[in-house]
Amino acid sequence: MNAPQPKTPFATRTALRLLELHPNWYFFRIDPGTKAGGLPNAWNTMANTNDPRVIEKWSINSNVGLALKKSGLIAFDVDVKAGKRGATTLGELELDHGLMPETYTVRTGSGGFHYYYTETDTAKHVQGNNKFGKDIDCPGFVLIAGCEFGGKLYQTVPGAKIGKLTAAPDWFADYLFERPAATIGDNEPPAVELDEPDNIKRAIFYLKNDAKPSIQGSGGEKALLDVGGVLKDLGISELEAVALIDEHYNVDDKCIPLWPLDELTKKVSNAYAYLRETQPGALGIGPEDDFRDDPIDPLTPEQEAEQEAIRQKNARTKPRDFGKRRKVKIIASEFNEAMDQVQRIVGPQTDKPDPIFKRNGRLVHLSRNLTDEGIKLKHFEKDALIILDASKHWIATRFEKSITFMVPDGEDDNGKMTWRPINAPLMMVDRILGDSTNWLGYPVLQSTIETPTLRKDGTVLDEPGYDVETGLFFDPGDVKFPPIENRPTIEQGKIAIGKIADLLVDFPFADNVSKAVAMSLLLTSVVRRTMDTAPIYFIDADDAEAGKTTLAKIGGALSTGRDIEVQAYAANVEERDKLLPALLLCGSPYLLFDNLPDGCVIEGAEMEKIITSPTYQSRPFGKNDTVRTMPTNATMVFTGNKMGAKGAMTTRGLLIRIVPDKPLAERTFTHDDIVAHTIKLRPLLVAAILTALRAYLVHGAGKVELEDRDRFPDWSKLIRSAVIWYGYADPLRGGDKLRVDDPVKEAQREVIRVWWRKFKDGTVLARDLARTAETRAALAEGLDIPDRDVNGIRAGRYIDKLVNVRLDLPVEVARQAKVKGEPQRYSLELKPAGRADWADDADEKGEDFE
Repeated sequence: MNAPQPKTPFATRTALRLLELHPNWYFFRIDPGTKAGGLPNAWNTMANTNDPRVIEKWSINSNVGLALKKSGLIAFDVDVKAGKRGATTLGELELDHGLMPETYTVRTGSGGFHYYYTETDTAKHVQGNNKFGKDIDCPGFVLIAGCEFGGKLYQTVPGAKIGKLTAAPDWFADYLFERPAATIGDNEPPAVELDEPDNIKRAIFYLKNDAKPSIQGSGGEKALLDVGGVLKDLGISELEAVALIDEHYNVDDKCIPLWPLDELTKKVSNAYAYLRETQPGALGIGPEDDFRDDPIDPLTPEQEAEQEAIRQKNARTKPRDFGKRRKVKIIASEFNEAMDQVQRIVGPQTDKPDPIFKRNGRLVHLSRNLTDEGIKLKHFEKDALIILDASKHWIATRFEKSITFMVPDGEDDNGKMTWRPINAPLMMVDRILGDSTNWLGYPVLQSTIETPTLRKDGTVLDEPGYDVETGLFFDPGDVKFPPIENRPTIEQGKIAIGKIADLLVDFPFADNVSKAVAMSLLLTSVVRRTMDTAPIYFIDADDAEAGKTTLAKIGGALSTGRDIEVQAYAANVEERDKLLPALLLCGSPYLLFDNLPDGCVIEGAEMEKIITSPTYQSRPFGKNDTVRTMPTNATMVFTGNKMGAKGAMTTRGLLIRIVPDKPLAERTFTHDDIVAHTIKLRPLLVAAILTALRAYLVHGAGKVELEDRDRFPDWSKLIRSAVIWYGYADPLRGGDKLRVDDPVKEAQREVIRVWWRKFKDGTVLARDLARTAETRAALAEGLDIPDRDVNGIRAGRYIDKLVNVRLDLPVEVARQAKVKGEPQRYSLELKPAGRADWADDADEKGEDFE
């Protein structure tokens, strides 16, 4: 016998209970099983109520919404659905601000959380998506406990007393504020002459190559608005924008379905009126153009004299000051005590020449590679600051510079013991080197730097020597850097970023994304050491002499002050896997793999590990001893023509495309030798980079909303966000082309294309695909095996990996409900905006992409 249905549904009963506790809360009825109210924006209209007599009459199956602003509430809405990073964002917020104050909390049907807080004089409700960071919203209303959506129930979190609230913490106010309305728009005079031929050329290139497609049901309207905003920034008039978009963007492979001309015109008009906060043509006056008339000042005579004095001082051959030598007496019965005494003397001497450090299970020291030949590996340019294992004889020599070793030498006439000096006992040195459990006083060395940098907390590290907080040793060599302003103004930040942009003016970037990625490379080169991970950079062109190597060397010059040596990219995977650890182990800060073979595709499991992990374990090049652990905090750059990436590497790199319109001999340059120019002005340029980043941290941190997450949180939080804050494109978009051109993904797409042509949306078994000639051939390509080796088992494993994988196709792979005792069946499901004949001419027109 079924239990009687209660008179009042669960959600309604919850609303009445909450209303007893909080008479000033306002609720509204929502259609059963949905999140939408019976009236549009019901939480903002008279449809909400705090009258219990009204609420009691709501239907038995109703959901109930709580109008937050009218109720004086703030809901902290954490979204944790698949693909959402609300939990990660919450962890980052709690690291910055402490644990969330305990309060009434509801678990949503999808597993997220609604934390209820009351408004305060400081923190006020301001509705908006991602208000607290990626995937943590401040909604206008919430479904209350007891509501059902998608077959799942909203429930009060166990232990959270119903309706027991806490005031919003003060730090909420840092996130809850109204975005300023656009103050510069069509009323401002254009920043450039509109509809100039170059502007139109750039706009057409953007529409054909970089504009995100407008797909109905997948953010298509927003994509079109964004396209209109970009054309406005490119110096295109509204009327011309409509014509260009209709001709070059409103086509089958870009807009699904096509936009009617009247609707397209209306959307472009909205974009020009509201979307951007700049006058027309602002993209033509980015940070580099704002200060084009403010070139980088040369070093003053005083600065030149100061630099030369440092160089002369370092060139002198006078003995270096190790301080007064201490005496250590060596007696066989007290040998261990003497060994400890030696280490306690020398270990802390980081302020003396040739300090000794612990690093990854070895004692190491620093060396300026001052010979023309370099060390045996020959992978370092002259004068490079490198990290070397401390050899037995080097340690003995170093000990003797700070210590006089004494042994008994008999008795004098009065019977008193006499002592004589000896060299450092090699047996002692051997025992110290071999027993890492008894190392005393040696600091841990993370890496070296040759420029000032920022610590993880954003503070400036500019004092030469060993920095305890980071484990970095700063050796500026022959250079004195100017002091860095701790709290620069926004204007100082803009001027600084403009000076860095001056280094890029002669490079014909393919698009604004490439320019943004190039800017991020220069900024990263100075602060990479204090980031756990960062993306690698690909500098690509169609032909030689485009300027790829030169651009890469600017970053190396900023980082080291040298015209850095390039590394050959070994065709043999094993050789690559040996060379990379060797370079990392010696502390190379900037690795440039130059002139890769044309069409080279970057891949490799070991390189993928190096890029996405703060440390890497490997056996060093040319050695057969134990595995070593090394930090991976080096900037890595690859240059070549028509480069690409494969598999997981496509999510680890950013692409810079250079597209010159003239041969090298016909091009003119602002700086004839940009690398030499960078080295000469390096003290000022590094100071400009750190000033720009400090200005962002002081004035812009937390105010940049990033649309997509990436694998590099440290880099994204500082470099990516700063580049966007200064008005550039999102540098993360530099990875889009790599992913589209990924041969692994393309092989998967081809399997889907052929599958659709043969079977359409019918259900199939994996063995059906393996036995059909066309699909078997495509599977063989994707599996990288001979056609004859394709079978149902291998096909099934391959297809399983395509479920829920984004391939930018109008169809997606689906597993059918499993029937007991029968093999798994699969199908292709056409998305709402897809055409049934999408695969018929996909190869020629690219119509398979969304």
